[in-house]
Amino acid sequence: MGSIEAACLCILLLLCGSEVQSQPPSPDPGFKDEIKKMEWPVFLPPYRGPRMTPFWRTVGSKPLGAYCNQGLECTTKICRRGQCAYLLQY
Repeated sequence: MGSIEAACLCILLLLCGSEVQSQPPSPDPGFKDEIKKMEWPVFLPPYRGPRMTPFWRTVGSKPLGAYCNQGLECTTKICRRGQCAYLLQY
């Protein structure tokens, strides 16, 4: 085995080892039981709204019918039921 082959083998083994170490930890089997024992109000993680795709970030305003959270995102400045609307319906 040549020195180049040995070096490639070492690099391959190092990469495989780092992949195994970087996996997320396995869930604790008793975790769900602990949550069930907790009293209300249970701590909930903070709400993180959906992110805009990179395309819409560059455009700045969305066309009619596109998904929105606030009216400022739409070209018409009207966000109705989660979609950019043309007219505000009451």
